Amino acid sequence: WVDYETSGFNIYIALALKMLAQEVASSFSLMNLTNKIKEQRDFMECIIASVPSGLFATKMDGTIVSINSNAEILFNVNRKEVVGKPYMEVFPEKIASTIYTLRINAERTGGVSETEVEYEFSEGNILYLGINASIIYSESGKKLGYVIICRDLAISREVVKLRELDAMKNDFVSLVSHELRTPLSSIISYTELLLTPGMVDSPEESNEFLNIIFQEGHRLARLINDILDLSKSESGKMDYIFAPQDINSIAK
Repeated sequence: WVDYETSGFNIYIALALKMLAQEVASSFSLMNLTNKIKEQRDFMECIIASVPSGLFATKMDGTIVSINSNAEILFNVNRKEVVGKPYMEVFPEKIASTIYTLRINAERTGGVSETEVEYEFSEGNILYLGINASIIYSESGKKLGYVIICRDLAISREVVKLRELDAMKNDFVSLVSHELRTPLSSIISYTELLLTPGMVDSPEESNEFLNIIFQEGHRLARLINDILDLSKSESGKMDYIFAPQDINSIAK
């Protein structure tokens, strides 16, 4: 066994142990900071990857520092091959020149610049892209680079079209409901009068009410037939009869 003498512990050993403890504490702090930075970087990469549009970021000199999978698919590039390269060498000339113009406009406005462009990603296949460029600033206000977002306008336009069609459908249903309710209300009202004892004074009045019911019934039938014809036309089941017609009678 080894005999440790307490008298061997002195101020120099204490200072050395203190410095060692500080180094260990610094190492643990650096490790924690490194892990936090890695977690934040991974989190940001997940956010970029989850953006439904094509997205990539560049430095101020145009070097690509990050690109998501949607942009890879959109422009048929590989992340490992394009990161670290100037975007002018990576993307098609039309897209690259558009981004260059957007970067200049963003510099002038100090914020975001956007435009629309047609992009033929393969023979006969054209995409209508909405592209915007935003300047990335540090907390101190220093310009770090740009983030470029490319979105397929066909999707957004289709959504707008569907919303317009949905609104038209609601208006149509409201209009048809009103048009159907009017003759139906007349039929019900005059029928109740005829069936209520003492409400009809003479056969002439009875015939008048029956005539109104007859006319409103025909009006209701015409409306229903128009709706059925519209449904057949939309489904492609409408039978058309083509024959010469007098334009004057139609135009009156």
